Amino acid sequence: MAHRHPRHRSNKPHHQGQRKRHPQQPRLKTDVRTTESNSAENGRKEEPNRRARLIREFLIGLCCIVVLLLARVGFGFTEPGKELDAWGYSSIQEHLAGASAANYPVAVVDTSDVEQTRSGALWSTRRDTLLQLIEAAKAKHAVAVGVDIDLSPDYQKSPWGYVRPDDPKFFRQCAALDDARFHVYLGVGRTNALGPAYWLGDPAYAGLAGGILVPKEDKSHLVGWVRNGRSSRSCPSMGELLGQELGFPQAPLGAKPSSLLFCQTQSEHYGSIDLSLFPVDYGPLRRYLSERPEIANDQPGRGIVARRCLYSSRELREGRTPDLTGQAVLLGDVLRTDYNDSYGFRWLNGSVPGVFLHACAALTLSRSPLYEFTPIGQYVIDFLLGLVLLVVVIATSKEHAGPNGRRTRQDTIKDLLQVGILVAVVAAIILFSLYAVTYHRVLWSDYLLSALSIGFHPRVHHLLGLLYKTISTRANK
Repeated sequence: MAHRHPRHRSNKPHHQGQRKRHPQQPRLKTDVRTTESNSAENGRKEEPNRRARLIREFLIGLCCIVVLLLARVGFGFTEPGKELDAWGYSSIQEHLAGASAANYPVAVVDTSDVEQTRSGALWSTRRDTLLQLIEAAKAKHAVAVGVDIDLSPDYQKSPWGYVRPDDPKFFRQCAALDDARFHVYLGVGRTNALGPAYWLGDPAYAGLAGGILVPKEDKSHLVGWVRNGRSSRSCPSMGELLGQELGFPQAPLGAKPSSLLFCQTQSEHYGSIDLSLFPVDYGPLRRYLSERPEIANDQPGRGIVARRCLYSSRELREGRTPDLTGQAVLLGDVLRTDYNDSYGFRWLNGSVPGVFLHACAALTLSRSPLYEFTPIGQYVIDFLLGLVLLVVVIATSKEHAGPNGRRTRQDTIKDLLQVGILVAVVAAIILFSLYAVTYHRVLWSDYLLSALSIGFHPRVHHLLGLLYKTISTRANK
């Protein structure tokens, strides 16, 4: 058995040849104080710079908002700007059409089946038939009747002025029917801009005149009244007269709105002619148009028809309409497509008879008038929207830089947050426009221009550029 030698023990200390382990020494308090003091000092130095940077960005942003407001005004007069405004107006009218009431206090009676006869160089509707319709409406206890037919004299084509020789007799008969409980208004178009003596050919009939002019280009506003500069009396429109007969409601804004920010009417001047325009709620148009087949298929001898908004002249003459107590009746051509009295709308297919436009005008004024922002009010709301967006974006922005100046994940999150805020502001503009017209009857048709002007702010462009750069960099990895 081999002899085991004892293990050789070295005389070197145990710690030699190995890593020397030292007990962990605590950091000196003086080093901590030095680090904290340096950080505080750097923070105090950076705070004025950051404050100055925020103030500079805020002032630059304010200048950009003012420039964008001016650019927005100019863009609104261009064809793309008008198209965008019209598209926004159409979307609001679509919304109003969906929120329309079931019944309307303006009943339209079609006169397309009333015989027309030739008088001189003009074709005109028989006055005796019109008188029968007016008497039938009074028998049904209507509060007023409006005739959407131009009964004003034609001094160019008629040698005696009146369209028909029996017009003065017809006017006297209508005036005899007019009393405290029932009023008759006759359409005036050709002489609307002249004085009261010319509206119906005699100042004695001036109280029967109701203007039926409709703007050819912009039908978002209809005429409230027309006044010749040489006359102290204005010719009210058919819609305004019937709306007054049905009773103007209380202002939906509570008290009378401030003329500085909101208005119900706006004035226009064309030489010596002054006129007022007011926005119209065309929500009832779909209801009126949907009932045209009912009167087109009407047959004589039927019983009393169900309550509708549209009737044929035969139904009214034969007494087959329901009781019209508290309603206004508007006589006009519904089925014939006359180019001079039919109008197109962006959100509707086909042409719309002018009598429906006057009915919508009367309904707007009698049920709940529409208001709109004045130019000053529009500037104020656009400025406030831009200011809110600017403050939020600057408040959520902060300079971050990773190693070698690279943007960090925190930067990307903040960029996404700011883009979300931008989208939220644009969505809030759209929702606010629908809320304002639904609950406060304030029509803000150019809200799309306001949303577009926000998108052109340099701060937004810078933000979108940084976000696009970050996404492109990550996608290329």
